[in-house]
Amino acid sequence: MAPVKEVVTSGNKSTLSDLTGDSCVLLDSRAKGGRPIGSTMENKRLEFQRVMDAKNEIARMYRAVSEEARRGKKNVRKGFLSELITEVKKRRKIEHVYIPMKTIYQRAYRKQSDIHHCPGHVSPLIPIEETVVQFIIKMAEIRQSLTPSRGLALINSLIHEMPIQKELEDWKKRFSNNERGSVGNGYWRAFLKRNAHKIVSKRGQKYELDRQNWTTYANFVDMYDQCIAQMVRAGVAKKRTTPVWMNRDGKECCESQAFGCKVTHDLIHPDWCLVGDEVGGNISMKGDGHAGGRLYLAAKGRVAYRKYCKADRKFTLIGLTSLTGQPVMCIVIIQGTMHNRAAEIGIDVTVQPNGNPTDADFFMKNSGPGKYFPGGPICHFRGKEIPPLIRWSESGSITSEILADVLKTLDALEVYPRTDGHPKPFLLVDGHQSRLQLPFFRYINEPEDNWVVCLGVPYGTALWQVGDSKEQNGSFNISMTKAKVDLLELKESKCMNGNNSVTDIVPLINRSWNTSFARVGKNRNAICERGWFPLNRNLLTLPEIRSTMTDKEREYEIASHSNIILPSLKQSPSDLTVNTAFSDSFDSTTGTTGTIYDSTTDSTIISSDKSIVPSLNFNSGTASFVLDAIVQQDDLLKARERIKREREDGQSVSEKLKKSAKITAGTMWKCGTNHLGRNILDLMKEDQVKKMSEERNKVKKAEETYLKQMSESDKLIMSGKPLESLTIKALTTIVKPFKRNGDKALPKKNKN
Repeated sequence: MAPVKEVVTSGNKSTLSDLTGDSCVLLDSRAKGGRPIGSTMENKRLEFQRVMDAKNEIARMYRAVSEEARRGKKNVRKGFLSELITEVKKRRKIEHVYIPMKTIYQRAYRKQSDIHHCPGHVSPLIPIEETVVQFIIKMAEIRQSLTPSRGLALINSLIHEMPIQKELEDWKKRFSNNERGSVGNGYWRAFLKRNAHKIVSKRGQKYELDRQNWTTYANFVDMYDQCIAQMVRAGVAKKRTTPVWMNRDGKECCESQAFGCKVTHDLIHPDWCLVGDEVGGNISMKGDGHAGGRLYLAAKGRVAYRKYCKADRKFTLIGLTSLTGQPVMCIVIIQGTMHNRAAEIGIDVTVQPNGNPTDADFFMKNSGPGKYFPGGPICHFRGKEIPPLIRWSESGSITSEILADVLKTLDALEVYPRTDGHPKPFLLVDGHQSRLQLPFFRYINEPEDNWVVCLGVPYGTALWQVGDSKEQNGSFNISMTKAKVDLLELKESKCMNGNNSVTDIVPLINRSWNTSFARVGKNRNAICERGWFPLNRNLLTLPEIRSTMTDKEREYEIASHSNIILPSLKQSPSDLTVNTAFSDSFDSTTGTTGTIYDSTTDSTIISSDKSIVPSLNFNSGTASFVLDAIVQQDDLLKARERIKREREDGQSVSEKLKKSAKITAGTMWKCGTNHLGRNILDLMKEDQVKKMSEERNKVKKAEETYLKQMSESDKLIMSGKPLESLTIKALTTIVKPFKRNGDKALPKKNKN
């Protein structure tokens, strides 16, 4: 196995690092070739539209000139049409397209200048297609995506027993073999093809109910606002006098080249800001997928089997990363209660050891990166060599004590000096319960603001957490799967036991580290896309987040005093209207105007073509279901708006948290804070004292009950009465103080 490459930075002021070894540098700096996905089909569609518009323009102009000449009893000037075609093609940048003059002559003869469709018969349902498209898009936005069969059912439901259904039947009598007033799969395929630039049919992705309730625009605005405020308080960020547009590299640019929202704060010490998230692992290969779509050969008609080991041992990896993209520390938590030093340093069976195990210096000669005892990945950050942190836990996952140890180690190495004039380190974590327990809370707040720690949006880590990105956790899982397959093949080739063991964990992590957490360029890309450096609040531009905006939030965003300024190129038409409406949009392929849905219009569809309004059915079938779902989403947004107003009024955060049964990330967010500060620590201490007092009272009460029962039992025993003569109640009184948890219930009847 190749040696573990160490991460080296060029100094305290550097925002980048160099990875020793050319392969890693090439990984980060490789330029990707080829067109962006989908651009070819999009260009074809746009060119087709430009050609159609050009033909329509030429036909209109030629027809106007021709009619004027006819009224004057003259002929059109010779060569005029050829010159007109050349001029329009040049202006529309389609010089390479051939437009026959015969086409224009025929249109002028038929007095039909404009054509907005391909040759063939035009379905009478074309005018309502934009309405259907907007419904489909809206259902996807509220996470209730329709299947293709329900999409087809929606169209048939909209026209059911309406005048437009009669038009369809008459049209079918002329051009089709059946006269049914409904459309089928053939129409649906053509519908998808006509609107391929707006909607697609694809596999669905599961979306948790809790995630749906938490990943809202309001919560992400609060996350950015509160985190940036704490960064300013910690001294790692400062407010700009004038907001600016920035590109992915954090450099000022024009709006057309900007990435994310306008930047209102500068992150002046990104190396003092850390992020990190857990990624679970197991030496077992049972649950591993097909890494990179790897294929295997086999005889035709036979299964391509591959071996795997099922030895089970869980572990958790945390790649602590600074907002400069540099890896800071590799944290490994192995499942187990007994510490195994061989497992902590690892045994790399792919390396030939130097010397004999009986040699006095065998361990020293074979210790270090790339050797038989490799140890975990070593990071170099801010001029310090930071070794991996290996810990053990019964479940193999993070605990509050381990999390505190991570920060203690960084402080012991003096990575962040605590002298006057220096900022305070900032840490962004998710709402795992280990972050909300006393060992970690005490360390970050004693002394006060020893570390400034904030929580991200609960259930939204897939969006805002850098560690959850494909560049980090995703790449690590793929590399780990490949590394385990390669290790199994090597063990079999050497006739070794194929099952992985706990000593293989660290070497496997070494092989996966350089292609995941150690890639500075990829880390910076993940950080920028999540809006953390530069502080561009990029997640607020995602359609998934913007679809949860309320009317008030849209109004506030447009206001001049708002911190959220989106590039105009990112604002879709729906962003310019209230969330409960479909925006007007002109469909150039059909010449029709789209529709607006508004909850104030008695659940009707308003169109510029007034003849369409009464012809659609919204009272039954799939159309009714779709409309009800959209109205329910509108009601939910209004409820969120009311809850937010109530949260902002009245009591302080501490007073609200005191009323909570337990302090969790969710209760903190609902009370309007995500900062793990001293006020939360004081509440936790009070809660601990209260619980200890309740426990003491419980023990005291149990002791008093026991003494009372023993006294009653002794009285009956000392009475001298034969046990056979005692009642069931008396016998129960005698044995009751001796009953323990787990014993069977005492009999209630005399079986004799």
